[in-house]
Amino acid sequence: MESLLNLVRKQLPVIGTICLTVLLPIVVIYVVVAFQPFVPFSVLVRDANITAYDPANGVMFYRGALSNIGILLWWAAATVYAFTAFLLHNNRPDFALRKTFLVYMAVFTGLLALDDLFMFHEEVLPVRLGIPELVMYAVYGMLAAGLVGFVRVLLGTDFLVLGLAFGFFAFSILTDQEILHVLLNLPDGAFLLAEDLAKMLGIVCWLIFSLRTSAKLLLKQNREL
Repeated sequence: MESLLNLVRKQLPVIGTICLTVLLPIVVIYVVVAFQPFVPFSVLVRDANITAYDPANGVMFYRGALSNIGILLWWAAATVYAFTAFLLHNNRPDFALRKTFLVYMAVFTGLLALDDLFMFHEEVLPVRLGIPELVMYAVYGMLAAGLVGFVRVLLGTDFLVLGLAFGFFAFSILTDQEILHVLLNLPDGAFLLAEDLAKMLGIVCWLIFSLRTSAKLLLKQNREL
């Protein structure tokens, strides 16, 4: 059995690589952000619930709880796709196509997660940059259309689950349109419930699809090797 000292010595190069390629860049980013003159550093690093402290109610730790859970599920799906892509081989055309599909879905999911986290289509684009919200929806439409290039992979998956996710997202977007509010004349709370419930159901279906698809592709590769 190897001594503890030998085990530590073997890991030193790994620690050095991590420090230089991962930890040091993070330190540099934090230092630069801390001394930039545009946004107070405390606003960027403190929890949003602390920043939005309400003296009357204290720290409302539950503020945006369901939204935060949705964002965590987005990132869980993106991680599953990315890690599975890392595990798959690409030494055959069919393997390479599956790997490319997983990378595509990881990027797609990561963009959706970032949009949800930083409110790209609701705040950043239309309010801060003056770009219509429809531009972001057009980007998502093109990314969804891009899945046609992976039909061979999708036919071997539970693609109806992914279709269900897209259906929920479409319904969520529809209920957010002002014209629908005027036509139906329902309480705002009803539209908010429908919009966010449909969105959460879509995210859950998206995560389920990522888990089942990744498992199937890994098992399929093991059988074919």
